Amino acid sequence: MFYFGSSTHGHPGWPQVNYCESIRFLVIGLLTSAQAMPFRPEPEVEVPVGEAAKGAKIFKKSCEQCHTMGKHRKSNNCGPPLHDIIGQPAGTYQGEGFLYSSAIQDSGIVWSSKHLFVYLNQPKKYTPGTKMPMRGLKIDKDRADLIAYIHNQM
Repeated sequence: MFYFGSSTHGHPGWPQVNYCESIRFLVIGLLTSAQAMPFRPEPEVEVPVGEAAKGAKIFKKSCEQCHTMGKHRKSNNCGPPLHDIIGQPAGTYQGEGFLYSSAIQDSGIVWSSKHLFVYLNQPKKYTPGTKMPMRGLKIDKDRADLIAYIHNQM
């Protein structure tokens, strides 16, 4: 096996690195995490352009009782904070006293505009078993405005 960084190569005192072993552990780790967390592809939908100012009003009316939208990323123990949710795997916020349903944790969703657009229409249909009590936002423009607001808060 090839070792780099021994006392005869590289700088004295650096640990010896076995690159074959490092790569093997990396591959095993990636395969294990891929098996543990299924990936859910984005739905094939077109998300209309929304208006963040209108989305702020929708958030206040429909979401704020359970969710926060500040950079402080603090849960109010009813729902997770939504700041920086775009690009995050569903069910990964680790707030004190907040627990996700297994439906969300095991969904394989990485939040995107497309996932949110479909999810916010009918949360319980998109992720059966979710604890989110919201029936959904049925108007496409309202969902698009809310998503624009969420993007604007990142």
